[in-house]
Amino acid sequence: MPHKRKARSKGKSKPDLLTQPELSHLELLRSRALTDRENLVSGLDDETIKTILDTISHRYTSARETTEDIAEKMLAWDKQYNAEWQDQELSDAEPGEKPIYLPKTRENVQAIFAYIMMLVSQLDPLIVCQPMCSSLWASKEEYRRAKVTEALVNFHLKDLWKIRDDLFPRWLKNFLKYSLSVVKITYHEDHFLPDLRIQLVDRALLYLDPGAQDLRHSRWIIEEEHLPRSLITQYINDEIWTLPEGEEHWLEEDHGFEKDDTFKRIYGDNYQQSSGVKEDDLIPVWHYWQAPTQGLQDVYAVILGGDQGTLVRYGRNPYPYKGIPYRGKSFDPHVYHPDGKGMVEQITQIQELTNNLLNLRITDVRKNIIQPIAATGRFIDAQTQEDFKNGHKMVRLADEVMEASKDPNFDLRKHFVPLPISPSTQELLVGDLPFILGQMKEVSNISDVFRGSAPPVQSTLGQIQEQLSRNQGFFRPVYLQVMRFFEEIAEICIAY
Repeated sequence: MPHKRKARSKGKSKPDLLTQPELSHLELLRSRALTDRENLVSGLDDETIKTILDTISHRYTSARETTEDIAEKMLAWDKQYNAEWQDQELSDAEPGEKPIYLPKTRENVQAIFAYIMMLVSQLDPLIVCQPMCSSLWASKEEYRRAKVTEALVNFHLKDLWKIRDDLFPRWLKNFLKYSLSVVKITYHEDHFLPDLRIQLVDRALLYLDPGAQDLRHSRWIIEEEHLPRSLITQYINDEIWTLPEGEEHWLEEDHGFEKDDTFKRIYGDNYQQSSGVKEDDLIPVWHYWQAPTQGLQDVYAVILGGDQGTLVRYGRNPYPYKGIPYRGKSFDPHVYHPDGKGMVEQITQIQELTNNLLNLRITDVRKNIIQPIAATGRFIDAQTQEDFKNGHKMVRLADEVMEASKDPNFDLRKHFVPLPISPSTQELLVGDLPFILGQMKEVSNISDVFRGSAPPVQSTLGQIQEQLSRNQGFFRPVYLQVMRFFEEIAEICIAY
């Protein structure tokens, strides 16, 4: 018959990682209705698996440069927050010679952290649901449904998960320190109780769609995770993942990966230590999430070993929420990119200026404790200069001093003349340092009144209230970002 559609061959079909315009929406729903939690790896041929791996690898490559650049910056921001010198020579200096690092960054972050925690702790309920009334007679029923949903969501967030006491403080620290603070919401099933799981995810382990302006609008996201060999073996034995034939070496051999500074920042200083137990060895795993948007289908894939690894899971998103399960916000959001600016990045230059001025002043004071003296060259040698440098009370002069002292008219004081040179850097602390600290307050909008301290000058109650209102008004957009984060978590929880 004319215009009759030809039967599609399963071997020629495109993987769901790519757009399939030849399928209508109704046919797509019918063909995928019963494959929600099915792992399709065992039924795929080698050519399809290679196409899937190549597609994910190309998308990983497109986002790798941005992620590595942000990961390097996160190392610098973390050192700045911890008051550690980024220069290795300064960091390894002796305690007596090590320059001073003023922890002004930590002070500002803690002030804002305490302010936002205070505001969030006063919210009860944390999430408010409003009915979407379609008609007047159904308004009571829809209002009842909205309030039941509100009670259920707040029960999980407040009573069951203790999100304000556990997850939110850690998320808020990342929100202030880094360019993006991210959580992942998935459904966790174990032998005890199935439940939603909200995890804090490090930005350095996420590879985002370069064309996305926000995490929730990303077409795909790749998360790198390091799992112990015992857990991977359990997933394979429970048939959650399928290990293809000939790929058993991933569980038998030691596939060591490079543990860089990012790994150290996440897992601690003992990141190179190993327990010696084979089951405890960490193996990199890629989680590929794809949202049903912009022509793509919802897909969840797992690659054991990361780049150049093997596909152990491929199919539809097994969770009720089919979108991207990641949500994140920035302290100062960017208009066109998911990554904005954190508070630590905003005051980096002022933190460096403060340290430089303080240590320059301290160095000059140390040099000028001993007044510079002009001496006859033949009376001092290298040993004399070393004794002066070390600040010894007993200074060893050259041997010629003993010979010259035999002359009864010899006066040693005539050969050592104090110089009228007394440079001072006092103006650095008197004039420049207060100016720099004032600039830091203007950049961060954290005045003495906002910290709870008395103003530096005598002020009236109205002036203090006006200054406090101005500071609080600056952080209102930041507070709205935080509350939008709770709302997006609630939207995903309602989908479950």
